[in-house]
Amino acid sequence: MSLPPPLPTKTPVSVIVIAILWALLSLLMLLGAIGGLFIWYAFDFPKHMPPQVPPLFSQMFGLMAYFDKMCMVQIVLGIAMLLTSIGFYLRMNWARLSVLFFSWLGIIYTITFMTFWITIWNSMTTMAPPTAEFNVSLFRTFGVAAGLFNAVFFVAPPAFLVWYLTQPKTKAIFIKDAENC
Repeated sequence: MSLPPPLPTKTPVSVIVIAILWALLSLLMLLGAIGGLFIWYAFDFPKHMPPQVPPLFSQMFGLMAYFDKMCMVQIVLGIAMLLTSIGFYLRMNWARLSVLFFSWLGIIYTITFMTFWITIWNSMTTMAPPTAEFNVSLFRTFGVAAGLFNAVFFVAPPAFLVWYLTQPKTKAIFIKDAENC
């Protein structure tokens, strides 16, 4: 069995850029979740949730009942991603695998959320009366188009990361054995 080639002594620019962007993304996740929790508790949203909602809004209000728990999960994920960015900068293989995992999770989440968004948007805009002061059909089409654009826009970066991090040359950049950790 031959030994693997030695690691480059200098961290490649692509790894540095991904580590920095990953750290910024994790800080944004933390900021969004902490801000969401602040608003949730400062305005006491659970007390102001209506007991009865129209059927087409029930899915959205059903999710709002768990908003604080979703924010707490986002805080845990944000901390994990921040630690992952540090390991990624240090070229630890576990961090590369974590970025792959979180990228796949982001792709799945985005596709799921945008499907939910488009479904809810269509449902809500069909409730508008035909005598509305705006073109309901155009409004509905714009919302669906925005949802599809966002799906593509938010799936492309993690899809690129999945592709990049699975390339043999990229894999070779990361430390694989426990002795070097």
